[in-house]
Amino acid sequence: ELPGVEEVTIILPEDVEIKPIGFVSSIIEQLVIIESLKDTPPLKDESVVFNEGRRAIGKIFEVFGPVFHPYYVIRFNSHQHIAEKDIKMQEKMYYAPSVKDFTEYIFTEKLEK
Repeated sequence: ELPGVEEVTIILPEDVEIKPIGFVSSIIEQLVIIESLKDTPPLKDESVVFNEGRRAIGKIFEVFGPVFHPYYVIRFNSHQHIAEKDIKMQEKMYYAPSVKDFTEYIFTEKLEK
C-alpha cells in the first residue's frame, strides 16, 4: 500500500512560460499516463505537470519508456481524485521550463555514459 499523494495546488501566473510536454494517453485506476511529445526534454520524477489552464495536476511519479520519447506516470489517491481534477483522455499537458522548483530534467548524456 503506497502512502497518499500530496495535493499540488499551484496556479502559474500568465507571465510564466509553459510548454507542452505531451498528452494523456491512458487513465488506469488512480494513474494518469502522459505520452511525451517528440523533441521535448525528458523530465525527472517530482517535476510538476500543468493543464492548459495553468493549474498543476500533479507531480511525475515515475518515468518509463525510451529516453527520447518517455511516458510519465502521475499518481493520484483515487479515480475520483482524477475526476475532480477534470483530466481527460488526449488532453494536452504542460510544464514550466524556466521554474527550477517545478521542473527537473533527465540529462541524457549522463545516461549514455
